[in-house]
Amino acid sequence: MKKFIIEKDFWDVFPEAKIGVVICYDINNSLLNQEKYQSMIDEAQKQAKKFLTKENFSDNEVIRIWRDAYQKFKTKKGARSSIEALLKRVNNDNKINSINLNINSNWWKQSSMNC
Repeated sequence: MKKFIIEKDFWDVFPEAKIGVVICYDINNSLLNQEKYQSMIDEAQKQAKKFLTKENFSDNEVIRIWRDAYQKFKTKKGARSSIEALLKRVNNDNKINSINLNINSNWWKQSSMNC
């Protein structure tokens, strides 16, 4: 990566944001033990369900927080953040499958966040 640019508009909306950049080389992103990672995702799904306590999906605080932040960016009308899409699947009891190590680790991190 030669350049990482954060536009002024971002800082206008999120003045206290903290940004980190991690650059990795020679990463093996393949899944060597599919069952192990799937069980971790299944557990993350159970943990995420704890944040979905309201019957109306959009009334859940964790959804409202992500939606409020996401709506501050210019997006297509009705577009949702990836975490909201994942939580919608959790809410509807749809199984989330393993994709790759980088995606999985992001899901584990986000599902255990206490927003």
